[in-house]
Amino acid sequence: MSEYKEYKIIDENVLSGSSDRLRLVLGNYWTEISGAMGIMLHLRGNIETSDEIEEIDAGLTSYDIEDSEISTVLTNPLLRATTSADVYVPNFNIPVRLIGNSALIESDANWHAYLFGASYGETSYIGIYNENVYDDYCYNKNTAYSAIEEKKIQYLQGTFDGVNSEILPEYNYYLREYQEYATTLRERQLPNMYMFNPDILDSVDTEDVMEVINNYITVDGNADSGDIAALLEATETEQLPDRQIFIDASSTDGAHKDVSYNLRKYLSSSFLEISASTLENIESSMENIILGATSANKLLGPDSLYRGPDGYRKYFPYSIRINIPVEIKEKSPIRDIFSDHNYDNNLLVGILNASFDQGYGAIEQITYYSASLEAETVTSVAQTSRAVNRISMDFLSRMFSIYASPLTTTNKPYINVDKLDTETQSLLKLETPYRFLNTQKTVNVIKDFVSTQSVLQPTIDPEEDNYFDITSIWDIYNQCTTGKLSEPIAYKIQKLYLGEVVQNIWIYNDNTQESFEYYDSQIKYNTDYEYRIYEYEMVIGLKYKYGDWRYSSQIGSSTADTHCLQLSDSDGDVANSIFGTDTLATEITPIAPSSGWSTWADSGFEDSAYAAYIDEYGVVPTHGSVTDEEGNTSPSRAEYNAWAISTIVYVYSTGRAVEVATYEEIDDPFGTDSVIESEHPYLAEFKVYYEPNIRIVESLIETKTLRVSDHAPTRVEVSPFQMIDDSQRIGFKVAIDSWDPAPLPAPLTTEDSVYFNNYISSNDFITDDEAVTESNRSRAVKIEVYRLDEKPSAYNQFNDNLYKTYALNTTSDDSYDTMIHCIDVIQTNKKYYYMFRSVSMLGISGEMSDIYETELINDGGYKYAIFNVITPTDLEKVENIPVSIPIKKLFYIKPSMDNLVIGGDLDYGEPAHTQMENVEVGNAEHPIWDKKFKFRLTSKKTGKKIDFNITYKVREG
Repeated sequence: MSEYKEYKIIDENVLSGSSDRLRLVLGNYWTEISGAMGIMLHLRGNIETSDEIEEIDAGLTSYDIEDSEISTVLTNPLLRATTSADVYVPNFNIPVRLIGNSALIESDANWHAYLFGASYGETSYIGIYNENVYDDYCYNKNTAYSAIEEKKIQYLQGTFDGVNSEILPEYNYYLREYQEYATTLRERQLPNMYMFNPDILDSVDTEDVMEVINNYITVDGNADSGDIAALLEATETEQLPDRQIFIDASSTDGAHKDVSYNLRKYLSSSFLEISASTLENIESSMENIILGATSANKLLGPDSLYRGPDGYRKYFPYSIRINIPVEIKEKSPIRDIFSDHNYDNNLLVGILNASFDQGYGAIEQITYYSASLEAETVTSVAQTSRAVNRISMDFLSRMFSIYASPLTTTNKPYINVDKLDTETQSLLKLETPYRFLNTQKTVNVIKDFVSTQSVLQPTIDPEEDNYFDITSIWDIYNQCTTGKLSEPIAYKIQKLYLGEVVQNIWIYNDNTQESFEYYDSQIKYNTDYEYRIYEYEMVIGLKYKYGDWRYSSQIGSSTADTHCLQLSDSDGDVANSIFGTDTLATEITPIAPSSGWSTWADSGFEDSAYAAYIDEYGVVPTHGSVTDEEGNTSPSRAEYNAWAISTIVYVYSTGRAVEVATYEEIDDPFGTDSVIESEHPYLAEFKVYYEPNIRIVESLIETKTLRVSDHAPTRVEVSPFQMIDDSQRIGFKVAIDSWDPAPLPAPLTTEDSVYFNNYISSNDFITDDEAVTESNRSRAVKIEVYRLDEKPSAYNQFNDNLYKTYALNTTSDDSYDTMIHCIDVIQTNKKYYYMFRSVSMLGISGEMSDIYETELINDGGYKYAIFNVITPTDLEKVENIPVSIPIKKLFYIKPSMDNLVIGGDLDYGEPAHTQMENVEVGNAEHPIWDKKFKFRLTSKKTGKKIDFNITYKVREG
């Protein structure tokens, strides 16, 4: 299966509805066709491959069209010329001739109406003439699946090798002081974890760290630099931290390396004293975070110290993880230019300060796999839609703007969260020599883009994406077939809160990393944020237009097979031919044979003095004749000119004569270049003007709204009992059970439903019974007891029936209660229904327990309690099955105390965690653990038997 969603971006100028009528007539345009898979894009054109274009005499390219008013299209590549040498971007033009189909065109008036649009007879012609400027930015791209899309496909079919992005919450530990303080700050005032990378922490109070960052992490200079440098260093402690705290597994000798101890202490104490002015400064700077090639690769790449199971991100309380997969391309000539001049940071700043105000009209065709959980199917989809979210800017125009107006204080604020080097220093300081360095880099990048052998010049090897080596008009049209050169150069992560943009993170892609993973720690707990991921692609497209139009009118005939035609321009004024094969230039300057033919042998003067002179000096002699070493003067300049004029037809191009065709005999029957002799009665000529252009296209590739929340606490274990006295008291021992992966607890209250839905959405759960793979980080602090007087038919009937709440108190600095006893006084001979659940410090409720049907029987003064357990399945209504008869609870199987007592060879003088391996459960002579026991029940009435096979196991708590 495909690894990516495959996109084909088709520019609106090459669609069937384009105003480029000439293109629609000649072919190679895209149209929408309805089919079994929906509306699809199909390429329609007269030419399928370049092999169908014929090269005829005189170097012309020709193609015949069937069933059209235009029968033949000729292009003259020998007259391709630079349009303007004063323009920085390479620009060219090439002449084209159209031959009208005399079988369909009746007269000159008919021909004129067809070309320029008018009515002729009963036919109304739209016309093919126009001088509009057209763009062609057709290109192909791949986009990753979202995490939930791939998850659905994997769920239904088991295997799928798709590449997917991820936007997921990570909650590492609960730090109450920091979490509460964060609610008083704005997002950009919160710590960005990348400012706390080792390079910055080791360089505080130096010029290698931005002043605003230095003031922030040193808390206005009040924090000791040594303490700052040690923020990410592990601290040895004999006290075992809470289980959610990450510790170094290499700890030995009874000590633990608490890796986040210093940072937790900093965030919950020193950081709380930061000044308002420093918070304001960091907030204004944090609007845009730029991560050039060095920073992006080091901090976000696969080898980043923040990634992996032991990454630095684990040191911080919580974050949003954003993973962007990158497709590495075999060649990246565009990014090579930026790399050559260390222009990555400059480019990001140039983009973030630019206006993407050019709408990019296009249709996009997407091919991908889609999963439907309802239909339980995975299907291949090809979808065509108008692209409404693509905007762009002209890259070279932006570069010239940067050159004309270097970085100033009026630019949007931005920050680099890494240690500064020369390249990043130059962007953050406006004084010389950095100002000169930025300008010099900009000039060098522009030069490399437009110079010979660059991605914009037509002298590139044709095998290396030579888009602009145009030899026919079809070379321009065929550009839309295979797609333009495009490279994804950057990504933007945009964070929004309540619909307003809070922050932009700009990441440069230098084509060396398979993915970027950014952890956003500048967020508040349990708060919704929308993330939009944008991709910026540089696309080398083509701009073209038709100009210098000529059309023919018949003014006579030379012979029965030829027509005497006069050319006029679009205004109707007589105009010379621009195609250059039917008229003879009367004044010709002979040129070196390399421009006219391949060897001197073609001229007949291979060994002449004239040939020797040109071969030696490379120019035509200016005097009348040339004498060789033997005194020969053959041929003279006059002889050469006479020979050339009588055998070669020349035209002028860029100041030099160029050979067009060779004839045995030439006559010049016309006195002007506007009059030509042709075997065809209807001709039109024009020039195609074209030049390469570069756009940076912005594409929204994923969006998701989510929040960071703690995981639900574990379920409780309930043991009912009766007080053996006349107090009518029953009780329940309720203990926090050990954590195991389990589905998210079903909601009971409105608050539970909000948490449930947000957790499902934020963590990309595709089913309600999907297991939660992380334990709660904030501990359970209370047990809720719910009670009903009537048997419930569903758990939601316990809502609004909270009976009691018990606190799990902290007993010391490092321990707290995990068990309570719920005692209740009840009436006799009346049934009560109890349900229990835990609640964490952050108000998140755990799984609801089974329902305990409790009745205190008064049998003639003898009182005894009956406890029946009602499970969730007992409440489910099952229809269309035979009614079963319930049986009473007949026996209760429980291990003896000899099997439950905790013992072993323990040293009570050592910390508890050091003795875990020495703990033994039970001291019975014949322990029951890991042994299978069979219990058989036999009916006295029917004799039928039921066997219960039970294995007892010790489970770690």
